[in-house]
Parts: sequence; structure tokens; C-alpha cells
Amino acid sequence: MAAPLPLHHQTRTPALSSDNSPLINLDNINNNNINSQYQAHFCLVSLEKCSTMRELKQIHAQMLRTSLFFDPCAAIFSQISNPTIYTCNSIVRGYTNKNLHHEAFLFYHEMIVQGLIPDRFMFPSLFKSCADIYVEKQLHSQAIKFGLASDSFLHNTLINMYSSCWCLDQPDEAIKIFYRMEIENVKPNAVTLVNVLTARARARDLRTVKRVHKCVDESGFWSHVELKTTLMDAYCKCKFVSRAWDLFVKVVGIFYLHMYL
Repeated sequence: MAAPLPLHHQTRTPALSSDNSPLINLDNINNNNINSQYQAHFCLVSLEKCSTMRELKQIHAQMLRTSLFFDPCAAIFSQISNPTIYTCNSIVRGYTNKNLHHEAFLFYHEMIVQGLIPDRFMFPSLFKSCADIYVEKQLHSQAIKFGLASDSFLHNTLINMYSSCWCLDQPDEAIKIFYRMEIENVKPNAVTLVNVLTARARARDLRTVKRVHKCVDESGFWSHVELKTTLMDAYCKCKFVSRAWDLFVKVVGIFYLHMYL
């Protein structure tokens, strides 16, 4: 089993201070007449003034007692005796869609610790939560260790991820996966081909652009407007303007072309 991603944040709740004379008296604001917005503001102000671990533990305890750390999704999940991977996918996707990226990885980490094996639908949401290529490569490695090395859905996800990286070496990873898909006779989708073209156009890689063009012809993706325009743009950036023009004529049609000329 793959090792979980390293996390610098601990999920364990710190122990409450046993001191009977707290440095910050938080209990006097814990009543039903004060709304949660005021409680949150008070805790944030207290955090700014906090200077010792003892004070920090008291503030943390207050936030727990006033439900400022309450996560209804996690609370419901904790009541499920035998959660399925489908449930886990839904929770990670929900965190990602709400831009709660750290929570998504914390949940993924806990899921691995509990012995649940992620499937191919887990990783797109995790990649979406990534802003660090190092973490993305770790996820790629874990997906392989979990037996998803030959999964076409994951291949498309990885190509999209690597192609979106502006680092010079990362788009090459996308091309390696694309060539491996060709060897294994795995069909890429139109979005994947758009991303490959975009990455290789920046590198002026005419050879790969031509291979993608051939794949488009064989796969019947000519109804995909963005793919057609991206292919023309790629030929232009590779200084093959005549081929881009031929594509333009093919896409627009000779009748409409005469109307514009």
C-alpha cells in the first residue's frame, strides 16, 4: 500500500488547559446571546494577541466549544460504519468544489490510514486541489502504486494536469503519457488533445502536433470546436502556416470562405 502524503498539520485536538485561572477569560463570552460571528471575531482577535502555548490551547478550546471548527460533512461521515469509496469520492469532490483544498487532502490522508483504496475518480479532485507540482507527482506515483497505471481515465487526467504546468519539464511528462497511450491503444478524449496541443505549441514541437492531428482524424473529433481552433493555432506557432490555412478552409468550408474574401 502506498504511503500517505506527508501532512504538516495535525488533526489531533490539543488538550484543554487545566489551569483554573486562565490568562484569557473566554468563558464569559460563551452564552447564547452572543452570535457565532462575534465569537469568531473574538477568537481571531485573541489569536493575534496570543503569545504562549497555554493561551493558544484556551483559544482552541473555545473555538471547539462554540462549534467554529464544526464540519457537518465530516460529522456525518464519522457516523458511517462501513464507508464506500463512492462516499469518499463525494466528500473529496465536495471539499474541492468549495475550495477547501487542505480539508480534501486531510480527508484523503485519513482515508488511506483507515485502509480505503482510492479509485480513478478520486484523483481528478485531488489534482484540482493541488498547487504544487511536487505534490502532484506524489499523487501520480500513488495512483500507479494503487494499480491505476493503465487506466485511460487517469491517463487523460494526468495529461491535463501536466500540460497545464508552465514549467518547461512538466509538459514533457504529458507527452510521455500521450505516447504511452498510443502504444497501449488507449484513446484520449478531446480535452486531453487540446491540452497536449497547447503544451507542444509552446515548445514548437511540430512532430507531436502532427501526431495529434492524425489522432484527431482517426478519432472523429472534428465536431469539437476548441480542438479544431487549437490545432490551427498550434500549426501557426510551429511556423507551418500553410497547414493551418488548409485546416481553416476545411473547417469553414469553401462556400463561406468566398463570402469573407
